[in-house]
Amino acid sequence: DEGEHTVFVANLDWSVDEAQLYRVFQEVEGLKEVRLVRDFLKRSKGYAYVDFDSPEHVMEAVEKFSGHLINNRAMKVAKSLPTKQLYQEKVLFVRNIGDTAVEEDVREAFKGHQVVSVRMPRQDDHHKGYAYVEFTSDDAVKACLSLDAPKIGGQQVSLSRSIPMKDHRHTTAATRKDLPQRDRKSV
Repeated sequence: DEGEHTVFVANLDWSVDEAQLYRVFQEVEGLKEVRLVRDFLKRSKGYAYVDFDSPEHVMEAVEKFSGHLINNRAMKVAKSLPTKQLYQEKVLFVRNIGDTAVEEDVREAFKGHQVVSVRMPRQDDHHKGYAYVEFTSDDAVKACLSLDAPKIGGQQVSLSRSIPMKDHRHTTAATRKDLPQRDRKSV
């Protein structure tokens, strides 16, 4: 689904943020989400993914914004073509869960969609506001993603596919040319 509904945006100035990209790409109908890729220090890596509700809107965004200047830099915009599956097929990531919600509330929100398990990471005595919901099939995840997002714990939640960190954990970012580098000469 990523290649069909997502554009890849590159050559971004490091000062560009999600809000700025959202303002630009909302000119195309069907904008769903803007994901600016950041390093472990929360600095922009200079590229982003923008999700739309249809392949037609993806093509419109590519045609309209390829070469578009943002902060005096020409964006490179193309249809996203992932080289490997980036997400867990049967797992849905649910965020913005209300403080009062418990695991059973999450299960209830997706009843009728073959929930296998719900994992709500906790900190101290309460959950962190998000959950991973595993289903019996990828079709069940797709069905849930096509629904209007439910309210859980009194708050409207956001639904997306779960992208595991284990694939990215040992990847290091390239050195930033805008920051002074330490000299690593032997003593």
